[in-house]
Formats: sequence, structure tokens, C-alpha cells
Amino acid sequence: MSKYILNTSFHLTKNVKDEFINWAKETYIPAALETGFLSSPVFTKILAEIEPGTESYAIHFKMDDLKKAAEWHDTIAAELKNAIHNKTNKQVLFFTTYMEEI
Repeated sequence: MSKYILNTSFHLTKNVKDEFINWAKETYIPAALETGFLSSPVFTKILAEIEPGTESYAIHFKMDDLKKAAEWHDTIAAELKNAIHNKTNKQVLFFTTYMEEI
């Protein structure tokens, strides 16, 4: 059983929603799963409107090896997230939280 969760929350303007969802499903999640140590992706919409015209989402993966996940997050994931941030003219913001299952 995995004991850690890598959670990334995304905040974006509604006009880039479709582009973001496609990127998450076709690029970000498959890249994470290719590592072999991130598993069980859960892609959710956060049911709170932070600002009018925006939406928030979260993607989390389970993992056993916190160090490997941090290395992936700081390299490949950082490149992927920066790419969507720049491609959408900075309309996708994000932050990541590491969690431990209790």
C-alpha cells in the first residue's frame, strides 16, 4: 500500500479549461504514470470558485518513494507545468503538496 500522496492543485481561467483538461489527461498524467513509481491518479475539480471566471482542479498520485517523486516533480513535472503555464499565457497557476496517509 502506498503511503504518500503527491497532490498538485491548479487554478485557471475558464477560457483555457478545455486545453488544460486535455493536457492533464493526455500529457501530465501519462508522464507521471510512466515513472513506474507514481500510481492511482485521481483528477478532480475543486468545488469552490476562488474568483469569478476561474476554476480549480487537483491531480494526485500515490507513491511509496518520496525522494523519487520529489525528483520527478522538480524536473519533468516542473517542465510540463511550466509549459502549460506559458502555453496558456500564464492563465494556469499551480502548487504542489506532499502528504502522508494516516
